[in-house]
Amino acid sequence: MASEFDLRPELMLGPNPFIEALPPYLTAQDMARQFGRYPLANTPWQQLAPAMREPLLEFASEHIAPTAIALPVALSIQALIRRSMCQRNPIKASEQRRCNMIGVAPGMARIRETPRLDAAGGTLEGMTGMGKTTIAHRALQLVAPDQVIDHGTSHACGWERLVQVVWLYVDHPSNGTRGALLKRILSALDEALGTDYSGQYMRVTNIDALLTLVCKALTLHRVALLIIDEKQERNFQDSPWSLEFVLFYLSLMNLGIAILLIGNPMAFAHLRAFSQVVRRFSTGGMHRLNPAASAGEPWWAEDFVPRMHKFNLVEDNASAPAERAQFEFEHTAGIPGLLQLLHTEAQRSALRRAVGERAALDMEDLRAALASPLFSQAAGIAAQVLNKNSGQQAMTDIPAHEDEATVGSLDGFKVPDLMTVDAIKRMVTNFQSGRTKELRKFKDRLDNLCNLSSEELQVLGMSNDLLTEARAAQAQLEQAASRQGKKAGGMPAATDTLP
Repeated sequence: MASEFDLRPELMLGPNPFIEALPPYLTAQDMARQFGRYPLANTPWQQLAPAMREPLLEFASEHIAPTAIALPVALSIQALIRRSMCQRNPIKASEQRRCNMIGVAPGMARIRETPRLDAAGGTLEGMTGMGKTTIAHRALQLVAPDQVIDHGTSHACGWERLVQVVWLYVDHPSNGTRGALLKRILSALDEALGTDYSGQYMRVTNIDALLTLVCKALTLHRVALLIIDEKQERNFQDSPWSLEFVLFYLSLMNLGIAILLIGNPMAFAHLRAFSQVVRRFSTGGMHRLNPAASAGEPWWAEDFVPRMHKFNLVEDNASAPAERAQFEFEHTAGIPGLLQLLHTEAQRSALRRAVGERAALDMEDLRAALASPLFSQAAGIAAQVLNKNSGQQAMTDIPAHEDEATVGSLDGFKVPDLMTVDAIKRMVTNFQSGRTKELRKFKDRLDNLCNLSSEELQVLGMSNDLLTEARAAQAQLEQAASRQGKKAGGMPAATDTLP
């Protein structure tokens, strides 16, 4: 019989009610065995006529195939939760005092004076279709299936009752503002607990007051992990408040709350600008999910594709395995979400044309899937990843290939048709506009840095010398932009349009 230490090894360090309330620790082997989910596994779908099976295709989104790139992420989510709970062991008198200090603090300045913990952060980056959200939700189902845990009276912990929220999952606001994010966090707490934090403070616009409330609420309910999804370049990296977001995340980690940020790779460049931030987020892992580089890449060919094919509602597969594998890769670019969609639509075609009691899927069904209304537009994603749609408008949220050719571009700006003078003028105007935008972003971030307190600069690992160097770089950039404007035939320089 397994001992308590075998199930929850953290208890070797002493009793901890938070760890005791969690499911047993999952090893890497346990996670690999349990991560997959196959909704058709015990379903006698063969008893239905082919035409009547089509409604079961809607369960494709619930089918989860474990892969070598998904399991490290799931294990990191488990580690983030358990690490936070170990650091915030409620039996420790020092932890009880720290939580009480946060509870009575009048504002963020006093909260920052409380003893700091070293909670971890992590990032999960990947373009659309890589399964980031699916991986995160599946991991939570396995490592912390009970989001809310009602701890009874405990004199050792110093409470009559504690309702704990183990994790919170929120989407980053599309408008990229801190106030919207803070209110989403309060709404997520309300949804989990049945409270009314967001209703009480819906009209509060003072950021410091909202920050204080959120920090207190997350501490009161001992939230171990805060996951923030849907981070995009437009709502985080390009946001004028991106630096303030980073400071907010570091503040939460100092309170013992782990942070996992999920989103597009283009949204996280700003995080990597500060060594202290990189260190904290590296503790939980900075994971990057990339499309398979080839049809034979192991995680794709050996893990994902055969397990995705287990979502199957046809009796026969009339396509040659090698031909099908190459076809699927060429039209999905090694993106899991696109293969799931293509496989589903191919089965739909096979079920609709079936004659009799059996259905067979062949290459004609796969070709029909390409033209289906559900897949035809998504095909453009694969084409862009494989650099096959140069004649179409590029999707701006798809990261470029690391080895993408730069022919036909000027400092990253697409060069239009140069057959007319008007086209050349548009090229110059677009170039100037792009330089102006980049300089504005640089100036806004520099202004934000200069307005930080010395304590906040220290949290980011910055010194005053770095600020001096940044200002010198700004001056050089403005001079270069001014010279570029004069060379363009007297056109206004980029700096002329700065506020």
